[in-house]
Amino acid sequence: MCAINRLFLNAEKFLLSRDWVVVLSSGKTLSGLNATLTALDQLANVISPIVTGVLIFSYLDFKIKVTLQLP
Repeated sequence: MCAINRLFLNAEKFLLSRDWVVVLSSGKTLSGLNATLTALDQLANVISPIVTGVLIFSYLDFKIKVTLQLP
């Protein structure tokens, strides 16, 4: 599972950081666009585990209630 995570993480960084920055720049400075993409990447790295934890917790809570037939 960790290897799959690393694979997609590296693919995302390679595709977004290298190819699309030049396309998106269209006259803007690359340093400003790189800073924005880095900030978005860091924000996603903080929010993703929180959202994943909430989704897993709510799913498991639902499964426990259904299994035990709790109200």
